[in-house]
Amino acid sequence: MATINLGAIKFNWQGAYAGGTAYAVDDVVSYNGSSYICKLASTGNLPTNTTYWDQMSAKGIDADLLNIAGTAQGDLYYNSGGAIAKLGAGTSGYFLKTQGTGANPTWAEIDGGAIKQIKQVMYNGHDTYSSTTYVPITNFNVSITPTASDSSFLIMANIQSGHSNNDTTSGYNIFDSQVGTSNGDEIFPNGAAIGSRSRSFQTAKFGLNAIGAVNDFINWQTNISAIYTPTSNNASARTFTVATFNPYTTMYMNYNTVDSAAGMSTVSNMIVMEIANGIYS
Repeated sequence: MATINLGAIKFNWQGAYAGGTAYAVDDVVSYNGSSYICKLASTGNLPTNTTYWDQMSAKGIDADLLNIAGTAQGDLYYNSGGAIAKLGAGTSGYFLKTQGTGANPTWAEIDGGAIKQIKQVMYNGHDTYSSTTYVPITNFNVSITPTASDSSFLIMANIQSGHSNNDTTSGYNIFDSQVGTSNGDEIFPNGAAIGSRSRSFQTAKFGLNAIGAVNDFINWQTNISAIYTPTSNNASARTFTVATFNPYTTMYMNYNTVDSAAGMSTVSNMIVMEIANGIYS
């Protein structure tokens, strides 16, 4: 009886294409994510050579996943616009930041939101001031280097001070080292002119006792605060210093005039917060 060669009666899957392998008709291979069937016996002819191969299926974008290698814990994969790309594990504490349509995701550092940073000084120095114009309180300052060039600053100072006369008070303001530390350089507006009154940003409380006298044991607490946006903003370091002026009295920083069992020595403090642009206007 004559023998009839029917050939292959089903596809013969051969796995990934190898250049040194001899392929027969109906052998099927994978190559670059797509599948090809051999239609003419071939050795060393790439599956893209249409003389020997026909394409059975074309790869899609997701087919790139077949070629992923060298993965590590924490790796992420995403569509880069034409292929699957890997985003390696980011730095601990960073977050995954999307950058909108047409851009790839990335890892980004958490920037602290509205409050970029907070600085504080605790000051217990004992100084006496009797200046009729603004002068800086020695060592009562906060230095800060902004994280951005367009930030504002919330400045809050709690000042403890005694006075030599209860008929008047001391005035307080803030100096910015980038503006200056002399009278007239204070960053917050002083009171509007009216009569012969002294003008200040904020003042201490009046003392107690008879007019023309003062209770020697009084140690006033004064709180000054405001938000400041520098006229010429930048990311360079600046120092904020509490300024004082004392038109008709002597101010005793952090203590009162009497040193006895009823006297008191205290601590003043100042806090500076860097505020992100757009939060305050």
